[in-house]
Amino acid sequence: MNMKKFITAFAFVAFTGLLETNAAEPEFSGSVNTSAIFSGGDSSPFWFHSRQQGRWNHTENNQFLSAAVGSVNYTPHRNWNLKATAEINYNSAFDDFILHTGYLSASWRFMELTAGRHIFDPIFTETNSGHGSYLFGDNNRPITRVTAGIPQYTKLPFPFGRIEIRGGISHGWLDDANDFRYHKEVLLHEKFAYIRWDANKIQPYAGINHSAFMGGYYFRNDAYTDSKIPIDFMATFFASGSEKIGGGEETNAAGAHMGLYDFGLYWRSPVGRFHIYYQAPFADGSGMRVLQRNIDQIAGVNWHPRNSTFLKNLTVEWINTRHQSGNGMPDAIVEGYGLIVSAQFDNEDFRNEVMAHFNQYKEGGFTKSEVEQFLREEINHGNKFGGRDGYMSNGTYPAGWTYHDYIMGSPLNLTYNQVAHLNPNLGIYNRNNIINDRFQAIHIGAQGGFSEQISWKTMITLSRNFGSYFHQYPGRYTWDETENYYFKGGRNQLYSLIEVTWSPSVIDNLTFNGAIALDRGEIFDAAGMKIGAQWRF
Repeated sequence: MNMKKFITAFAFVAFTGLLETNAAEPEFSGSVNTSAIFSGGDSSPFWFHSRQQGRWNHTENNQFLSAAVGSVNYTPHRNWNLKATAEINYNSAFDDFILHTGYLSASWRFMELTAGRHIFDPIFTETNSGHGSYLFGDNNRPITRVTAGIPQYTKLPFPFGRIEIRGGISHGWLDDANDFRYHKEVLLHEKFAYIRWDANKIQPYAGINHSAFMGGYYFRNDAYTDSKIPIDFMATFFASGSEKIGGGEETNAAGAHMGLYDFGLYWRSPVGRFHIYYQAPFADGSGMRVLQRNIDQIAGVNWHPRNSTFLKNLTVEWINTRHQSGNGMPDAIVEGYGLIVSAQFDNEDFRNEVMAHFNQYKEGGFTKSEVEQFLREEINHGNKFGGRDGYMSNGTYPAGWTYHDYIMGSPLNLTYNQVAHLNPNLGIYNRNNIINDRFQAIHIGAQGGFSEQISWKTMITLSRNFGSYFHQYPGRYTWDETENYYFKGGRNQLYSLIEVTWSPSVIDNLTFNGAIALDRGEIFDAAGMKIGAQWRF
């Protein structure tokens, strides 16, 4: 469906809701705010710009931001709600006015439809002080997209009202412009699906999240070509091979893909509400085998204490993306044959032909497992193929999961521009924007209040960063490791923030905030303060 047809359909849905009006009056709200960062060191402190929807420049020390937000909320019927929201901001570091957010939303009972520039952050359904969603989330600028689904857990009528579901699908358009790597007319497809069992105090759940790129232009010789990448929507939707696109995407999967398994439970206890979660990111078929090939994880506990004013939320997380299905090459590369994928070994003649290339012969021919084992030993140092997954990156789409140079997910992934001040030795491979996607980290975040007028927030993250397989082994399809690779052996980093917000009782709807942040480690050394004020109307 093209955009014009969608807007027509969207307007029809909204108009249908208006026909059932109960003469409700629209509700208007808004705010204006201004804030500034003053810092010194390598860059703006990490937690000043991370999880801020890309409003701040992550490399500028001193910057000033002003924003105006307006919203109209209309409930013409008890089952209907219509909403329009827009935010315009100006940041001195970008030197431009930006329509940050602008969307229309219509919800009917448990279903919701949203069109325009908005964030897509469905993984956590309640306040969370973590490092951010590993996939999706609130770290990048809102993307122009259409989103439809059931955002909140909704009970099914059977059995006994115990099963709850939520899910949704979103289609977006990426066409940003950066001074290193960016997207050129790329389509973004994302979806999520969850199921939960309501056992009163304990609610276990399981979910899966999927993000994919399709279309755009081929990138060769450090520039985009005039050749468009064919679009095969259904193949990308199901992450299956596509004859229409051809090449490696015929035998693997059409488009570029990232996914996230999400398992956990909600628990209401005498000391408060807990959310315990275990998430596993994956980028291909080998990564989908959790606890076998994929031992990476985001494990966390989110606690909302009961009857506490001082501490309202505490989140503790362990994040590990170092393994990425191991350090074996993704697929075999054989001279004269190029890249070979496992499915090709289903052909007996092809198996024997490849083995003959290595002067290997056997009466009756070789089995598929024998050929794969031989190639592991011969060209992959004994490792299984299907490793070096390259989370959030892709060879066809050099910008990867970034938008205006901000990670579309966990901010602990780092882009080229973020570490350019170090002039790091990343080797000869400069195709991919994300240069650090392998890390281990411990994160603690908390929020609370000293009184009804004064609240506080803190974020502390300690990470060890190992770079990217794309750069350590240039392109991932070689064992010729980058000499003196910058992230070899890991680099330690600390990010920290303390923030206080004050809402004076003598002035309604006015809020002041101040924060200090400190980064120390082998990548960033930065310190600074942020001050701001907001008036709501």
